Amino acid sequence: MIDKGPSKKTPQVSIVVINFNTRELLCACLKSVELSSVSKEIFVVDNGSTDCSVEMVEKEFPQVILICNSRNERFARPNNDAMRRAHGEFYFLLNSDAEIKPGTLEQLVRYLETHHDVGAVGPQLLNADGSLQPSARGFVSLWTHLCDMLVLDRLFPSSRLFASSEMTYFDHRSEREVDHLMAAAILIRSEAIRQVGMFDERLSIYYNDLDLSLRMRRAGWKIVFFPAAQAVHHSGRTAKPLVRQWDMFVEQYENVFYYYRKHFGEVSVVAYKLLMLVGFFPRVIYWSVRSLGDRSEKTSRRRDFALRSCLVALPFCKKPS
Repeated sequence: MIDKGPSKKTPQVSIVVINFNTRELLCACLKSVELSSVSKEIFVVDNGSTDCSVEMVEKEFPQVILICNSRNERFARPNNDAMRRAHGEFYFLLNSDAEIKPGTLEQLVRYLETHHDVGAVGPQLLNADGSLQPSARGFVSLWTHLCDMLVLDRLFPSSRLFASSEMTYFDHRSEREVDHLMAAAILIRSEAIRQVGMFDERLSIYYNDLDLSLRMRRAGWKIVFFPAAQAVHHSGRTAKPLVRQWDMFVEQYENVFYYYRKHFGEVSVVAYKLLMLVGFFPRVIYWSVRSLGDRSEKTSRRRDFALRSCLVALPFCKKPS
């Protein structure tokens, strides 16, 4: 790992951006945070990009503190590496495929400055076309997983009982306390991080934000969705290409299994895998039959996802070394 650039003074906000081969999106991301008037330091942790992202940052954003990894270290560890070096009162975690609207960071900082019981606050996320992108979530459990496998959350999207994890009953247009927020754009109080700890690095790519939120909530911190502030998130541009790879797909589910094991015990992992088989095996049959007459990429992708999920749930399937 190469760390380029020391911090010159104590900032109010430490901005942390993790990058892997998203040069153009990263450039737009950094331009958006540069416009913020808050006192800040900006960290970019590059996960071994091969698209000249590092060279772009060095040339276009010389004030950025650049941390260069020789390989893809996923999400949790790079964020922790940057936060260990950070000096800000607040940590703003921002995806490289996200851009904040003018005034957003200022609004989020003011919110934490005036709400001392709030440990984290996040803006309303928008898609590139300006449409709403849901980002507030409820905590997961075996019950929410059962609702997902039986499609109850999609059959009854307005139900707080069946759709509590995805929160599809929430319009994302009003301020409210939530269980957790997507880490695509979130401002976290450094005091809260010092109290509950950073990301669990065994949750390398998935459920790391959920785990952190759960620990913060258990410690008494509130987490708030604040729609007056906004950010554009080009959803999936960073993660989806990776999880299509088999080893990354397995790693994602290993993260989920570890989360359940950590918070609910080994029995919950066995139950979770059984629910996966119950839910995904019928999907394999359905999408396989449908693919006989429908050769579209969407149908093929859903069939492959269901099949892979069944395989991951089997006892002999382990994360590749």
